[in-house]
Amino acid sequence: MVMARSKHGEHGQTARGFTLLEMMASLAIISIIMGAVFQVMFQAQERFQGNGVITESNQAARSALQTMSQEISQAGFNPQYTSSKTSSSAVVPNSAAQCITLNSISGINPGDWVAVDTGSQLETVEVLATSSAALTGDAICGGANQIEAVFEQCHNSITSPCPATVSLGSFPVASYKFPFAGGLLQGQTVSYGGSNVTVSNDHILAMFYGDTDNSGNVWYVVYSLYNPSASGTLQSVTINGNSYNLYTLWRSITQVTFATGSTVTHAYPLVQNVLYQPLTNASPVGPGLNGAAGQPIFTYKFTDPVTIVPSTVSVVGTVVINLCVAVNPSSLETGGVVQWYTLATQIRPINLWSAVTTNQTGAGKYLPPTPLGLPMAFPGSLSAYYF
Repeated sequence: MVMARSKHGEHGQTARGFTLLEMMASLAIISIIMGAVFQVMFQAQERFQGNGVITESNQAARSALQTMSQEISQAGFNPQYTSSKTSSSAVVPNSAAQCITLNSISGINPGDWVAVDTGSQLETVEVLATSSAALTGDAICGGANQIEAVFEQCHNSITSPCPATVSLGSFPVASYKFPFAGGLLQGQTVSYGGSNVTVSNDHILAMFYGDTDNSGNVWYVVYSLYNPSASGTLQSVTINGNSYNLYTLWRSITQVTFATGSTVTHAYPLVQNVLYQPLTNASPVGPGLNGAAGQPIFTYKFTDPVTIVPSTVSVVGTVVINLCVAVNPSSLETGGVVQWYTLATQIRPINLWSAVTTNQTGAGKYLPPTPLGLPMAFPGSLSAYYF
């Protein structure tokens, strides 16, 4: 006898799928789980972005502070040279200044003191002019590789009144390189944006230093705050109920030519979003107030004044820097609250202290005066100075 099969198959049941209610419940659970996952991922992304911005901003500020610390500590350094100088000019004593020719005047500038000749003809004279520059009241020497000074001894000449015992031939010339006591400029004015601005003030630091790059040159450096906005409108933020403008700290470096009429080169940005309170006038180069730390950007502590014939220089013994930087853009993690930090340091320029010591030991007259052309003028248009 043949048994009949069920039309429903071996088990006698029909296969069934998910009901609509079950699918909706599953989707709801998955949505809740994925929402939590996305929230964690979003917070992690916010934190990553915030940490990246803070790190980048902090590195830029620290790099700028390191650069300023190195250069300010070398303020006033007068570059040395080791190559010997000689002259074959015939020199007869004269109360008037004379220009003589050297084999090279590299490293010799107006205001330097040089030792001329040896033995009984040895004398120390001040360089009043060279072939490229001259102190105020003197004229540039007309020949190449020349220096001008008042000579009281005979050199390479037996012409009357020089005695016949004077040695003929070339004689050595060696330079004394004392530090510049005024290596940080203070209390002077410079043409800046169509007006005269005092340097150095609480947000502009004008200084010159020497051979930090082993080039034998003297350099002029300017640090200054300026509005970075191309539209001319200052961006501002509010911190603890106080409003601060956002500036960029710029740096310019120019070789000192020891000549009048020198102009500083273009500046480039060091640190962006430097916090500073609103200025007391509409000019972006006028006097300002304090940064977010309650201190000016630059503060100067003076030491003993130094007499450099015929003037007196108030020597800056210490420079205090308070750099308050806002994190931009504001971290998403903090809900738009502005984050900021302060980098502060005190720098003592060792060469300026050396100038004070030199002056106190009675050798102050050998200290070189501030080079001609300092402080250098800014270009007539600020847009020609700030990129």
